[in-house]
Amino acid sequence: MADVGKRQVARSMEADEGFEKTKAIMRLMCDLQEGRRSGEEEGYVSSADVRAYFRGKRG
Repeated sequence: MADVGKRQVARSMEADEGFEKTKAIMRLMCDLQEGRRSGEEEGYVSSADVRAYFRGKRG
């Protein structure tokens, strides 16, 4: 009986990990789509501007 319980817990943990992975993928896909929409509507930022921004962040 103890083995059955351990297997169920392991299966439940695997399902939770799969759910979390799926949730993370969905969030990434939504964020990428939002970035694409923003770029198309408001214009894209040049790579030079991105580099300058992050160089300024380094302090």
